[in-house]
Formats: sequence, structure tokens, C-alpha cells
Amino acid sequence: MLLRARCVPCLQAQATAVQMRCLLIMAGSLGTHAVSACISAAVDAPPALPGAQLAGDHLSRLGLPIAVAVARAPAAAQVQALLQLLSTARLAVRPGNALALASCLVAACAHATTRGSGRRSASQAACAALDASLALSGAAAALACLPATLLQLLAAPEWGEAVDPVASGLAAAAALDGVDRAVAAQVLAALLPLKHRVAASSWEGVAQLLLRCM
Repeated sequence: MLLRARCVPCLQAQATAVQMRCLLIMAGSLGTHAVSACISAAVDAPPALPGAQLAGDHLSRLGLPIAVAVARAPAAAQVQALLQLLSTARLAVRPGNALALASCLVAACAHATTRGSGRRSASQAACAALDASLALSGAAAALACLPATLLQLLAAPEWGEAVDPVASGLAAAAALDGVDRAVAAQVLAALLPLKHRVAASSWEGVAQLLLRCM
């Protein structure tokens, strides 16, 4: 079990533990299910500690290895990991962390899907790589890039059946009371272009999020 960090040395130890576990997942020594503990650590990541530069970017330090580990998995496992992450937001003390981490996962999986598809043009692959590099530079950047990376990811055939649950999960998480209004607005901006691809029942959640952001 990964520790819950409450001080700078603990944050360093936690980041190292997450990185090592993710490396083991990428090497095949651990199954993709082992990323669940890493996700829990990231969702519970504390806000910046006074006078500690490390703590302020702690979520970003955890998000990158987690996102890359998930992106190396088959598409079905990627979908499962993203949906499980979004479902944890309902019980999280900091649901905004879940959305930031979800944005990292979306960017990494979009890049992996585009890179592995022979149907995509070189320019599309280059755009996906650029979006991924920008998004994975930090948690805030991942949220800012979500409108582009989410469209790229859900355009992949292997993610076609996940459009509804992903849209519903993002809308539900962004509408939670603990989510900053600016973060909710970023998620909304990513969801609006999906209107014609999402079932009416799923779109109700997006409409409720729109009202919250007004």
C-alpha cells in the first residue's frame, strides 16, 4: 500500500514509490490493475505545503508515470482505468485531483492510440504527440489541453463504445461540490463538442454541468 503523504520527505517517498510501481507495470512485472494504488495516491495528493516547492507540483509528479503506465496497456484496460478513476472522484476529498489525473490519462492514451494506428496521417500523429507533451507537462496543462486530447482519444475506433460512459463520468466528476469552478469550465469545454456523439441520457449530465458553470 502506498503511503498517504503529509510532509515533504513523505511526498518524495510517495513519488518514488509511484514511479517504481509504474515502471514495474510498464515492464510487465505487475499487471495494469496494480496502477489502482498509484491512482489513489494521486487523487489524495495534498495541496501545496507552505514553503515547499515540491508539494505544489506533487500531483504532476505522480500523474506522468501513471498516465504512461496506463497508456501502455490494451485499449480495454485503458478505458477501465479511466472510468474507475472518474468514479473515485465521488468519494475523494479533492475531486479536482481526479479530473486533473484523468486529463493526463486522456492525453497519454490519445497519443498511444494515434501512434499505434496506421489509419492516422503523419500530421495527425504529430499533433497528438504535441498535445500529449504539452498536457503531460503538468496537471494544469493537462486540463487546459483536454478539449483537444479528449476529441483525439474518442475518435479512435477502439474507444467508440466508451464515448457515453467517459462523457458521463467527466460531467459527473466536474459537477461535484469540491471541484473548482474554473476546472469544471475546462471539462465542460471538452465535452461540448461531443454533443452529437453522446446519447441523450448521458447528455443530461453535461447540461447540468453547464448550468453549474453559468
